[in-house]
Amino acid sequence: MSFFEELGNKVSQAGSKIAEAAKNSTQTTQLENDIRGMQAEIDGCLHQMGSMLYYEKKNPDAPKPDYDPIIAHIDRLTNQLNWAIQENDRLHGIVRCPQCRNAVAAGTPFCPNCGSALPMPNVPPQGFQNGPQQAPPQGFPPGEG
Repeated sequence: MSFFEELGNKVSQAGSKIAEAAKNSTQTTQLENDIRGMQAEIDGCLHQMGSMLYYEKKNPDAPKPDYDPIIAHIDRLTNQLNWAIQENDRLHGIVRCPQCRNAVAAGTPFCPNCGSALPMPNVPPQGFQNGPQQAPPQGFPPGEG
């Protein structure tokens, strides 16, 4: 391989890494904005429910408010929020301790905060870095199938 081909490959690889980093940065920025928005919306719903409860307690003869639609909305938002937090953590290379919810670098075996064992990332077994390889059909020597 000539010097210029090698240089071109290195420049191409560097460009790919920069493009991937920019994509991840854009994704994390969007996720962080979404997370803040969902948290603010959940807070607003809880505030609304608190106001409804206050009104109900102050006016016992008034019709009872229906909390169910707000609760269902909070549940949907909470599910979306949890997904966004997990995705944001994944993009940042962290996991959450299942015991104390501390953010820890992915691959760390134990939580430095509480000592709990952390889930290990899925790593393919030795020899499977590119996925399982297809075996040659029976009766053919390897490389001729």
